[in-house]
Amino acid sequence: DLIHISHNIKQDLLNVFDWLDERGDLTIKIDYKARQITGSMPNTESKNHKDLESDINKFLDALAYDFEQFEITDFATNVAKHIQFNIELLPFDFTKATSGLCVKINDKYLIFFNCNRTKVLQDHIIVHELGHIVLQHKLIPMIALNSLIEIRLRSYTDTKTYSGKEEKEAEKFSQHVLMRVMSSRRHIILNANTTIVPLFTE
Repeated sequence: DLIHISHNIKQDLLNVFDWLDERGDLTIKIDYKARQITGSMPNTESKNHKDLESDINKFLDALAYDFEQFEITDFATNVAKHIQFNIELLPFDFTKATSGLCVKINDKYLIFFNCNRTKVLQDHIIVHELGHIVLQHKLIPMIALNSLIEIRLRSYTDTKTYSGKEEKEAEKFSQHVLMRVMSSRRHIILNANTTIVPLFTE
């Protein structure tokens, strides 16, 4: 199977790599623009979850997070501590073609999300990308860069359809997080005699 990369997505990738290069994250200096970024990237084999629902619930239970106080940066920090990896959340001016991008450099994950989306959708994209990390979905090595850099791209099409096994698994993770946020806050809402249920917002 191949993941098609459109012209706009290729440009988004190059813009991210430029940003990483300027920030000093690319420790091995190479002229990646002179190399070919192919029109497709191969899918990779990831951990097989025989009981996905159980795996997600076990992780969220072990996280012991107070979903009543859910805030996306705080949640990502707690996930990072639990899995013992650094995770950085980075708003980025993507084209409409790209919703989010997860980049792994050595022992650090960078989650780029489209800053032009609504706040609720931005939070959703971040939780979805965290799902890929938690569920140990393998990232795709970029031949345009050094072997220490791997990526996972989430296009606008993925956001609408969640096609593919791993996209569905990551979306299931985000649904479980959302259910816990809603369940925790519903107690407050019911006590306050209101029917408004906030989603991925404070």
